[in-house]
Order: sequence, then C-alpha cells, then structure tokens
Amino acid sequence: MPLYDLLLIIKPIVTRPQVADILKRAGSQVIANGGVVTDFASYGTRPLAYDFKKAGERFDEGSIVQVSFMIGPKVLSDLEHELRVDDRVMRWMFWKKPKAPSLKKLKKDWKIAQRTSALLPASANAMQ
Repeated sequence: MPLYDLLLIIKPIVTRPQVADILKRAGSQVIANGGVVTDFASYGTRPLAYDFKKAGERFDEGSIVQVSFMIGPKVLSDLEHELRVDDRVMRWMFWKKPKAPSLKKLKKDWKIAQRTSALLPASANAMQ
C-alpha cells in the first residue's frame, strides 16, 4: 500500500471538536477500507493567499491539517467524496509520497560511492 498525505483547509469558524470529527471520519474510512493512519499534524489557523468562497461565504484564513495514511488508491475517490459533501472543508489535496529506497539499494549505492572515491587520485581525495 502506498503512503499518501492529505492536506485539508478547514473553515476558521469550525471548532476544535468539529475538526477532530472531520479527522475521525476520514481516519475511520481509511481504517474501514484496510488502511493505516500513520500521522496527524495541525498547523493552526493561517492566512490564505487569496479569499476562498464556500457556500456563499468568503474566507481569508483557514485551519490547516495534514493526515498521513497508507491505503490502496481506489479508496481515495470515496474519501474525496466524503470531503466534498462536508461543508466545513474548503479545500483538500492528496499526494502520494515517493517510495523509500530499500536497504539493499542504499548499501549498493554506498559501496559504489566508496569504490569511486578510492579510484580518485590522492589529491582529489584530499580536497573532499
């Protein structure tokens, strides 16, 4: 399962318990579909680069929250629908985190770097 991040911009008038409810609903949907929530981060209420219009209201700041989770890509559309119908959420964005290299690959790259540095002349090694 790939690792995804979800960034949410929530209306600033939403209370903390309501933000917790939004995160709980998103997390429970991930878990119900066989995924794992790995991290939550709140960045507080921040000014936005431009005004957002949502349901006839205009907002110049929003509460920013990030959720990291591992889930199959097919579940993202269900989660996106859940966010679309929630009028407390102004914007959201999913992105897939790059896969971390395996230990074998890191070890192989390290050995190649060691060999190439050993082949350099002594004066080149002294400069490094």
